Amino acid sequence: MGMLNFLIHHMKNLKLIIKVISVLISNILVMSRILTILLNQRKILEIHGILTDYCDDIMKDKRLTESAYRMLNKCFTISFIYAAAAFFYFIMLVSPLVITIVIQQIKGSVNGTYVLIYPTIFPWSTAPGSTPYRITQILQLMTASGFWVAIGVDTLMLFYVFQMIAQFGAMSHRLSQAGDSESYNSIVEMCVNRYVSIGKCRDDLQRIFGPVVLMIMNGSAVLICTLIYQLSQ
Repeated sequence: MGMLNFLIHHMKNLKLIIKVISVLISNILVMSRILTILLNQRKILEIHGILTDYCDDIMKDKRLTESAYRMLNKCFTISFIYAAAAFFYFIMLVSPLVITIVIQQIKGSVNGTYVLIYPTIFPWSTAPGSTPYRITQILQLMTASGFWVAIGVDTLMLFYVFQMIAQFGAMSHRLSQAGDSESYNSIVEMCVNRYVSIGKCRDDLQRIFGPVVLMIMNGSAVLICTLIYQLSQ
């Protein structure tokens, strides 16, 4: 609400509008992830339980782990790079506020001029040092911390995809090693049942996270355009 009010009051300043729009879109994408998790919590827990049980079964057989988890390092690497980039963004976002507070404290200024993390205008006064200002500051810090939720949701999707790929690797290994053994039919039956179950998990993940992925793609396109415009100025 504060950022929308800020946009209304600065409609003639294109540079400022572009900057605020990029921040606003980022926060909307974070909120969409949070709402997705809250609205589909039961189904996500069900998917998590199914995939975890299957992966625990793989861990019991050392012969399956190599073929099933060969992409594990790539999964961790992508997650680590993503988390590091988000942490850097968070530091850059809150550093102006922290630096301003430190400078004002060093100077011993009682009525110093502080900045908020996000450019906002509220119906109430947010004068530095006042109670509404402190409340607004805390709320904006909580909003900025929401980017960690985005990291968690995105890496969770990646982890579920990795678990499903691991199951296909394990099934391939089981079928290739079964041969003409007496347990061949039971192995085939187990693989078929798991394939059907994983297919349902895939469909559920597409239904749950599909709209989020679409919003991220469209939002990222707009963000890239806003960043290109800001760099060109």
